[in-house]
Amino acid sequence: MGFSTCTFEQACSIEGPRVQVRPLGVEQSNSSVVLDEHAILKLYRRVEEGSNPDFAISLQLTEHTDFTSLPPVAGGIMLNREGRSTAVAMLQPFLAGDGDGWTYALQSAQEFLGRTLDLPEEQFRPFAGMPLLAAAAAYTQSNGPNAELFGDGLTVFENLGTRTAEFHVALASSTRQPAFKPEAVDEAYLLRLADVFSRQAHQALEHLNAHLRDLPVDVQDRINLILAEGTRLTRRFHQLAAMKSRATRIRCHGDYHLGQVLRRGTDWILLDFEGEPLRPLSERQEKHSPLKDVAGMIRSLAYAAMHVLYSRQETSGEERACWAIRLHAWEEWAQAAFLHGYLARAAGASFLPVREKHLELLLTSFLLNKAFYETEYELNNRPGWLRIPLEGILTLVTGERNEETA
Repeated sequence: MGFSTCTFEQACSIEGPRVQVRPLGVEQSNSSVVLDEHAILKLYRRVEEGSNPDFAISLQLTEHTDFTSLPPVAGGIMLNREGRSTAVAMLQPFLAGDGDGWTYALQSAQEFLGRTLDLPEEQFRPFAGMPLLAAAAAYTQSNGPNAELFGDGLTVFENLGTRTAEFHVALASSTRQPAFKPEAVDEAYLLRLADVFSRQAHQALEHLNAHLRDLPVDVQDRINLILAEGTRLTRRFHQLAAMKSRATRIRCHGDYHLGQVLRRGTDWILLDFEGEPLRPLSERQEKHSPLKDVAGMIRSLAYAAMHVLYSRQETSGEERACWAIRLHAWEEWAQAAFLHGYLARAAGASFLPVREKHLELLLTSFLLNKAFYETEYELNNRPGWLRIPLEGILTLVTGERNEETA
């Protein structure tokens, strides 16, 4: 796909029919407008020198792969300065959908809660206490007699895993372009992960300790449990440095969660490949194990479940305990379906470690790092949501204990 160029004066002199323009109306790190309900023009607010990840990845997928679960690039506006260029806008077809993944997940969790309130736990929670990989391996849509309590949800979340894997397989397919050619998950990369993850964890633990007395008593109790397990948790990061795997790292989404996917029936469109918008451009261009994206979506599913639980403050303690069991079950089902779909489609890909213990180590390390990142964010911005990442960390603590006693 090539782009024609013209001067500003030429562009302004072009005459044509009037176009209806409306703002997209969702929270994004860019400004997007819909043109005649057929196209969307995305204007990047932060124009940095270098290759914009959203534009570069979208263009790579459009021109050099057969991945179709995205809005393809139809055009763009580039800013050229001193021989270097960067994208300032991207034009894509406007793909109408049924809402983003976050909205669907909240609806699915609430419906599951309503359908299971009168059922015993054993009828809807086959994955209780199972590690994620074991649950994904054991998952089928017929698990237990009441899998239909999910409606289309199991198909929807399994398809999300499949599309995510196809996205990664497409990004890993380039062998010529340096910006997209897979690289080894080597000792230097693993040492860097271990160092960054450990420092972020220690920082989060220090901040939790410093703010402990400012938080509700039940939150203090959860934090004290986490502080007591700090060494056990960070030990996993140190194990990364000793891991030897032939897996590769690739360009990834970088900020993958339920708000970054558009549902269309039981299928999905992936959006917004900018990475974490507050990170420097150089970091957002880095290659990672795509399990970073997988961990981001798994944590997003956990957020949806816990958001439903904690958003109803008027419930009694007994009701909350009843709801917690059922929403944890929804989370387990959704995560198992997503991960099952992902691993089935990505099987044999260069970026997946061959040995299961390496796969488990990488995935749980990214999950734990994400939970610590969320902890810092919520502590600084939304203290009322702090319970959600704390529960995620405690779940991983339980997993560590189970492994040591197995």
